[in-house]
Amino acid sequence: MGNTCTKKKETEDEKQKVGFDSIYYDEDGNMRVGVHGRERKGPKGEFAQVLALDKQVLDGKEGEEGTKAGEGKYCVIEAGWVSSWLAFVYYNDSSPAPGKIQNSKLLDHSGCPIEGIQLASDKKSGHYRLIREPVWDLYCKLYKDSGPKIWVDEEPYNEPEKWQVDEEWLQALYKKNNINPDDLKVRRPTGVLEEAEDTEEALLQQEEEAKEEAKGDEVDIFTD
Repeated sequence: MGNTCTKKKETEDEKQKVGFDSIYYDEDGNMRVGVHGRERKGPKGEFAQVLALDKQVLDGKEGEEGTKAGEGKYCVIEAGWVSSWLAFVYYNDSSPAPGKIQNSKLLDHSGCPIEGIQLASDKKSGHYRLIREPVWDLYCKLYKDSGPKIWVDEEPYNEPEKWQVDEEWLQALYKKNNINPDDLKVRRPTGVLEEAEDTEEALLQQEEEAKEEAKGDEVDIFTD
């Protein structure tokens, strides 16, 4: 009887030793308890790091001659992950770290933005948010194997049609799903997606116009 009470007390003591900072999700999405932990608050915590870097980038852009703070490259990040991260670093001390960012949730089987995707804001829910590229790089450093990287570098930034997706990740997706990108959509350097058949039709139209112009330049040597 005495031994049972002792074991129970030892178990309770062990539970008390496990801090919530030591609870985390591994690369496969499994919840773990370990000794490595994460520093969520304080001057060296994740929240402070992200805020400081974001301010640094903003101040740097404002300091550049002829450059507005809103210009540049923005990266796309899955909104659900941001909510989980904020709960971990700021709102709830009992929330575990969110694990790696999975932007694949924002893309369909061919690597294009899912239908009906919406930008999240403080006033409405949505699927994704926009962050500055250095902040994305910091998140990837803090949470290994995050991705794929999705970015937009031309206004308006809130149009998924302008997204550019990491090419290496796309090629792996095509191979996995046995997809020939030529049969789906043409991904231009600007990130704009167009139907391949529409592009082909435009090229044929240009060719016909060129032929018509050439006919107008022909000289009839048999004209009186």
